[in-house]
Amino acid sequence: MMDHIEVMYQAAANMFGDIHPQGPAGLQERLSRGIGLAQMIAVAIAIIGVIVAGIAMFIGRQRGDGDEATQMAIRIGGGATLIGSAVAIVGFFL
Repeated sequence: MMDHIEVMYQAAANMFGDIHPQGPAGLQERLSRGIGLAQMIAVAIAIIGVIVAGIAMFIGRQRGDGDEATQMAIRIGGGATLIGSAVAIVGFFL
């Protein structure tokens, strides 16, 4: 079985030559710049969300209603984690 696969691979390599696909010139730089900009915007939104959640928790604790604010803070923390990990994973592949 391996012999057949190797023969087909060699035949394709001989037919098409040494294939090394490449993107257009400057594409990686533009993608990196765009991802960096998206990361900065997402982090700014996450920081604003943390501030809003803190204010909501403060007001909620004074009223005795802290559960909603705590849930909002957990969602914001999860979103910030998702943003950070997504940028790191995409950056790894570039």
